[in-house]
Amino acid sequence: MDNEKNLEIATELHTCGVSLRDQFEETMSVDDIRESIEALQRAVDLSPEDNAGLSTWIGDLATSLWYRSNQSGELLDLNEAISAYRRAISLSSPGQPDIQVILRNLGKALEARFEEYDDLTDLAESIDANERAINLYPEGHPHIPLELQSLGIQLQFLFMETDDDVDINKAISVQQRAFQVSADDAGFPMSILNDLGHSFLLRFEYTEDMADLTEAITTQKNAINVAPVNHKSLPSALNNLATFLETRSKRTGNLSDLAEAILAKRRAVELTSEGHEHRSTVLQSLAVSLRSRHQLTGALSDITEAVSLLRDAIKPNTDEHRSILNELGVTLKHRFERTSNLEDLTEAISVKRRVVTLTPRDHDLFPSLLSSLGECYASLFARTGEPADISKAISLNREAVDLVSQDDEFLPIILNNLGIGLQYRFRATGDLCDIGESISTLQKAVDISPNDDPQLPGYLSTLGTAYQSRFDCSDDLADITEAVALHEKAAAIAPTDSAEHPTWLSNLASALGQRFQLTHDLPDVTVAVSALRRAMEHTPEGSASLPTLLGNLGRLLASAFVSTRSLCYITEAISHHQRALSLTPVSDASLHTRLNNLGHSFSSRFDHTRDKSDLDQAISATEQAVNCTPDGHAALPIRLFNLAAWLTVRFELSGSPDDLENSIVHARRSATCVSGSPRVRVSSSSLWALNLYGHYPHSPEVVTAFDAAMSSVALLAGLDQTLQRRYARLQDHAAVTLSPLKAAAAAFNLGRTDKAVEWLEQGRCLVWNQVNLLRTEVDLHIHDEHLAKQVTDLAERLEKAGASQGQWRSDMGLSEKISLEIETAAHLRLSNDWDRLLARIRAMPGFESFLRPSPCTALLKYLPDSGPIVLINVDEHRCDALALLVGHENPLHIPLPNFSLKVAKDYHSRLTKRLVAHDLRAPGGSGDSGEIALETERGGGLYGRKRVVDRSATHEILRGLWVCVVKPILDCLNFEKVDPASEMPPPRVWWCPTGPLMFLPIHAAGVYEGVETECTLDYVVSSYTPSLGALASRLANDRPIDEGISGLFLTSQPKAPGTVTISGTTEEVNSIHAMGLAAGVRVSKLEGDSLTVDGCLQNMEEFSSIHLACHAFQHAEDPLRSRFRFHNGFLELDQIIQRNLKNADLAFLSACQTSAGHKSLSDEAVHLAAGMLAAGYRRVVATMWTISDRHAPAVAKDFYQYLWSHRKEGSGSGFDGSLSAQALHRSLQQLRERLDDSERSLLTWAAYVHYGY
Repeated sequence: MDNEKNLEIATELHTCGVSLRDQFEETMSVDDIRESIEALQRAVDLSPEDNAGLSTWIGDLATSLWYRSNQSGELLDLNEAISAYRRAISLSSPGQPDIQVILRNLGKALEARFEEYDDLTDLAESIDANERAINLYPEGHPHIPLELQSLGIQLQFLFMETDDDVDINKAISVQQRAFQVSADDAGFPMSILNDLGHSFLLRFEYTEDMADLTEAITTQKNAINVAPVNHKSLPSALNNLATFLETRSKRTGNLSDLAEAILAKRRAVELTSEGHEHRSTVLQSLAVSLRSRHQLTGALSDITEAVSLLRDAIKPNTDEHRSILNELGVTLKHRFERTSNLEDLTEAISVKRRVVTLTPRDHDLFPSLLSSLGECYASLFARTGEPADISKAISLNREAVDLVSQDDEFLPIILNNLGIGLQYRFRATGDLCDIGESISTLQKAVDISPNDDPQLPGYLSTLGTAYQSRFDCSDDLADITEAVALHEKAAAIAPTDSAEHPTWLSNLASALGQRFQLTHDLPDVTVAVSALRRAMEHTPEGSASLPTLLGNLGRLLASAFVSTRSLCYITEAISHHQRALSLTPVSDASLHTRLNNLGHSFSSRFDHTRDKSDLDQAISATEQAVNCTPDGHAALPIRLFNLAAWLTVRFELSGSPDDLENSIVHARRSATCVSGSPRVRVSSSSLWALNLYGHYPHSPEVVTAFDAAMSSVALLAGLDQTLQRRYARLQDHAAVTLSPLKAAAAAFNLGRTDKAVEWLEQGRCLVWNQVNLLRTEVDLHIHDEHLAKQVTDLAERLEKAGASQGQWRSDMGLSEKISLEIETAAHLRLSNDWDRLLARIRAMPGFESFLRPSPCTALLKYLPDSGPIVLINVDEHRCDALALLVGHENPLHIPLPNFSLKVAKDYHSRLTKRLVAHDLRAPGGSGDSGEIALETERGGGLYGRKRVVDRSATHEILRGLWVCVVKPILDCLNFEKVDPASEMPPPRVWWCPTGPLMFLPIHAAGVYEGVETECTLDYVVSSYTPSLGALASRLANDRPIDEGISGLFLTSQPKAPGTVTISGTTEEVNSIHAMGLAAGVRVSKLEGDSLTVDGCLQNMEEFSSIHLACHAFQHAEDPLRSRFRFHNGFLELDQIIQRNLKNADLAFLSACQTSAGHKSLSDEAVHLAAGMLAAGYRRVVATMWTISDRHAPAVAKDFYQYLWSHRKEGSGSGFDGSLSAQALHRSLQQLRERLDDSERSLLTWAAYVHYGY
């Protein structure tokens, strides 16, 4: 009875609950749905388990819970509804009438929860429930098509979440079935076909099977064909078809697909009435497609129509169409790029500014919108040259980079835009920080872009252009090589029918042309001209890029003319430049560049034809270019220099004083510009000085001009570069640099010996001077201890950066190149920080000359007491010596009228031949690169067989040096021949030769034939110094050596791999070691395999002096790789100079060619001996060429015997090398006594030299 009673009550409650839910659907009353749930819940709770309707009642409870969840958003209700539906299904009986409804409701509830919480298990269960519900329909039921359509859409969603092709295949199958059973009414088949087309597209995007894309297009066309006329969804279906066709067009490059897509969108526009809510969107979609076709074909009509459509689209309500406004801005910018109409760009900026204003700052698109606006400002700067525009462009893109997330799809575009802006500013200002940052930024854009990104060719090309821009300043082959490689890749992967392809070809051609100017490899310019001609074939008349292409082709043809001297090239070049100018508006920022290019071509033709009218045209065009170039522009100095150079040529032809005056004015202006490359400043200041000196020698401006020229030389080897790069630049620009030797000769003619000293110091040993500068102990502590520490710390970091930075290699991966650019940028920042710090200090009273090149008066303060320093200058017009002596206020000028630069070069050449003949190799960088020594020599290269030659050649050279150089100097200094029996050592002289004299043995000059022989050795103890400053700095900062460090470390390396055994080194080191122990000196040795390179460097730290008996090698191509060869590796020059050995004393380099130097860097003293001085050694014994393994041990033993026999009382176990010059002098005298005065004997002892104090 109780069960029956409960069932009766439960039935009434169920009826009431359902009724209240129905009432809720009318009233939406919270109370109604609450009471419905309460009634249905009590009904379920009271119902007996065997109630046949329990499943239905639970389903009704679930529906009421779901209703309340929909109204309140309460997750608990939705979860309870789903649980109830599941229970209802589990309790259902076969054939239960409402089970299908319960399954459908469960599917919908699960789908609702999936949409809210993205739990894929909900979506999968929903699909399963819906499938079961569909399967319960009888065949032909009218609800089947709609249910199948919903199921297909769910499967699409699941596939998009899982990428499981089973899901998309099932979706297609379900949708195909839906179409087959659909009724032909109300456009329903069209809707299903729309969904099916979308599924085919999804599967295509997954499989990239073009058959799927074709099926999508076919299906979508069928959808359109079955649609009722004027069906409301037809415009949407047409746009879908257009999307599919555009996708295929992008994949295949087939423009007919794009054309058909545009036709579909036109029809969609026609079917969308004025005032329709979607009309603006439809117009925008058509405009985007027209812009895409314009980018491929360059058709002006397409971009013009796109602009018109977008203006129509925004008429209804501007503020509500942000995306359309943005598209209008983009399209206007594209039309500007096609037509160069500045009004389009101005309007684009205005529109994009409105878009940025209308967009919330936290919107996902805000960074890309900022960047797009910045891109427009960069284009405006390129056209007008207004600095504020490029600053705005960079600022906007920096802000965009800061705001965008690192995984944002727009990040590469934003980085690219920032890189372009930095490039533009660099070209205007020459600020290396900008181009360095541009390269790093663009590298990142390339690095994060997928290989199939259609924008990748643009990113690659932009990065290549950045390297080109830096090459213009650096002349570094690595930069232009990288630029060519990037442009080649961009051109290779870009579609050949793209409207931008001519741009990629043009950029490649430009890079090849620049490389040709450096390498003169004719295939480069041939390929470049061919590429540019192809680019122009694809460029329509009226294109904004046409003048640029014409200018690039003109420059390439001019380069080809320089190589081939074919007049047809330069004539065509001039024609192209003239046409480019005719297409350039007067207000265009590129006008000055195109005028300059035309002037260059006329000048090139003049060089060939000597037709004065060409020179006049060159000067006229360049004058206009100069007048159009803004002050402060990076290109102004080079244009002023070119104008000055061509005016000088015309003056030499016509004798016009006006041309000479104007040439001097322009050269002066170029030399004093704050912008421009160091190369240009060196060239212009040199021209300024030489024109004044040649034609107005008594002008007070002459000294100013030479001062400018000498100070500018140091800019070529700036602290922002690696040591290797500094030497390379000095070699590369030797031809355009005013020689300090010529400047000194001018100073002698002017009677300014003080300037001769200063200019020789400023223009020689630049890199060593920089090393010494960075190691100078600054006297700032008393004034500002913090500032002094800043100087010291920054100097150490800057020196380390210059010595340790990696080198570019063509096989580097992108990540390595990015790391290298980061290093380069950090190095540049350090250099800029150093300049700013020096400027700050020099602004303080009393520190105006802080770390500036020393004037002559300052250099004369620190001279050795024991003898003079003798500077010897050789020039083509005169030769002179300057003796600097303690107590003298001015240098002593000693003219050398019987010597000349020509004679010095002849002596060097003849001595080189004699050394090769005697298997002693060539000093001055012979170019040999072998590293195998002869059995009896400590050399580093292979030699030819000994030839029979004139035995008197070396005697003649040494006699000439004695008669014309050394003896006149010694006589002027009142030095007399020293009695060999005297125990008093001869006076000392520090020789500081220049030019080819650097490779001649001044210390061995003399007459060695006949009865009356005499030589330098008879008069003075000779030492050398690379520069006056190097010795003066050592004397100024001399300090005692730490007693715990004082000592001698020795090593012999007789069997270095790849060389012939030099057994004498073992005997040499063992003898010296034994002598040292006997003398009570702190001495240590490690030989052969027991010593590593790092171990040697460590011993250099722990011992004040070192003796290296081994093979050495002078590297002709890369002087910093000159090295000592050990059993376990190489000790290279660049490793040595990184050391700053504050307790270093003596380095005895008992190896070959350790002071040989490099022929093309004669005044830079790039050799191992100078490296030891730079590392901190006070004095160095070295060799000018190969030494004999037979005599070297005896020279070394006699040397140390002298030192240890002259030790001071109470010197303990310390080692003192202060008498090393006298010791070497005495040991060479002893060697000479054991030999005769034959040529071979002279070359045996004359190889040894002493450097330092």
